[in-house]
Amino acid sequence: GYGIRMLPLATFAMSAYADDPCEQFRPKPGDEEYTDNELILMARMQKAITIIQLKLEAQVIRRRPEFEMGDRLLLDKIDYARGVIQLDGQEYSLNDSNFPTIDPADPYALTVEEQGVADRLRLSFLENDKLQAHVALLFRKGSMYLAFNGNLLYHGCIPMDADGSFQAVTLDGQPVAGKSYLDRIDRLVRQGYFSHDPMQRQFGQDMMWYLWAGPKSPI
Repeated sequence: GYGIRMLPLATFAMSAYADDPCEQFRPKPGDEEYTDNELILMARMQKAITIIQLKLEAQVIRRRPEFEMGDRLLLDKIDYARGVIQLDGQEYSLNDSNFPTIDPADPYALTVEEQGVADRLRLSFLENDKLQAHVALLFRKGSMYLAFNGNLLYHGCIPMDADGSFQAVTLDGQPVAGKSYLDRIDRLVRQGYFSHDPMQRQFGQDMMWYLWAGPKSPI
């Protein structure tokens, strides 16, 4: 592993969710045995980072409407007083309705404490020599596809329409498809790592997140 320090998250989780057993976030049983206190701590940490994740992802989704990921914006769909959520015109009861760090009037706003946790985790990633060496290797040797020994190698899939033609995806204001789509992604994610222009760097970093979670991501 990379030895990322989880103490800031653990400390925050134990404080923010001190009276919450976080049952819905308890880890599933595995080969390792944990004490009940350890399971409670892990559940609280999982809930804490999940809420932080939803808030941070919302920043990217709102910043990049072209990603078409508005369906992942969930916190503004919740009636916090009643403990229900509205999805596609249907109302569902929540299994967990204790959200002490969410302001119903501005549900995606990070609290000061949540922002502090995110900042400390980010710093841990940036200052981790082993992780940074692996990231540098990824950008030095990696690519979205590779033509090798008469074969085309790519990570997962390429978006296509029902008729078998490559599906056009709008990136950076331009529709691209097939090889052009993969080439554009390759350029943008490298831009997120190498560019000194703040706007280009931000777009590239947002694109890297899209590769992980986007509906038309080729990986």
